Amino acid sequence: MNFPMMKFPPEQVSSINLYKDEELLMRIHAQGDANAYLPKVEKTYGKIILPKGKDYPYLFASIALSMDGKMAYPDNLDGDMLVHSNTQNPDGALADFYILNVLRAYSDAVLIGTKSMINEANEWITIYDEDLIRDRKEHMKNKEEQPFTIVASKDGTDIPFDHLLFQQTEIPVLVFTSPAGYLHISKEAGDKFYLLGKISKEAIYTLDGRIPVVVTGQDDQTSFKPFMRSMKKAGFDHIMVESPMINWLLMKEGLLNEYFITYSSIFVGGTFSPGSFSPFTFEDHAQSQVAYLNRHGNSFFFTRQILQEEK
Repeated sequence: MNFPMMKFPPEQVSSINLYKDEELLMRIHAQGDANAYLPKVEKTYGKIILPKGKDYPYLFASIALSMDGKMAYPDNLDGDMLVHSNTQNPDGALADFYILNVLRAYSDAVLIGTKSMINEANEWITIYDEDLIRDRKEHMKNKEEQPFTIVASKDGTDIPFDHLLFQQTEIPVLVFTSPAGYLHISKEAGDKFYLLGKISKEAIYTLDGRIPVVVTGQDDQTSFKPFMRSMKKAGFDHIMVESPMINWLLMKEGLLNEYFITYSSIFVGGTFSPGSFSPFTFEDHAQSQVAYLNRHGNSFFFTRQILQEEK
């Protein structure tokens, strides 16, 4: 497979641990495969072992925020620019992108929204680090060389059908939407997309140029729990979420297990922050426990935060 590759030299992407909750990490790691971890990650960040989940896949997310909790500039909505704008640390953005690659390397699938697809029409949602690909092949033998991509859309109207991911046959792509979303997809894209009745590895990895679509919910509303339950039954244990909006919706549903948050020492202001469209309440809100706190220089801080422990 000819996917884009980048170099992530350890001396540029390594971060220094400031705090780790040994007891919490021991509980989390004990629920996973003790041998299913990536050596390069252990050396550059810290040891990560992920549980497999019971009823649902183990779900984890990644996001970069400013010190005042914003995820984009009002005059530049590209989230990548948040880390690139930190001029105090020239390697900070590379280190942040490395963390994203680390999490992809632990995933069976990566769940994305349509907004990032629209902004980046030629982007592969793959692992760019050859070292991580090699470690994954050696230590996670039950996973494919690359995670596949899940595209989530509530009603199908925002799907960019001309995106690179829909034009290639090297990596599986699965679309998750509502009944109304599938009707729109069928009308606009025709036979290239087909309704998948039952999720299975065989169906997803049949790369014949057609894109399977999974439908849940009613009208133009999807339902995450039945979708994730079906993914787990099909043998997919780890799913990474790269969409800030979907991250928040999964938190609302109590499905998101971990949040890897990068804090860059910049201040943005404005209203572009996670969950601004649907706040929690004083009585009912998500809470996290910080398992890892690392620093890259004195202007980037990487956190691993546990939201939902498997019981």
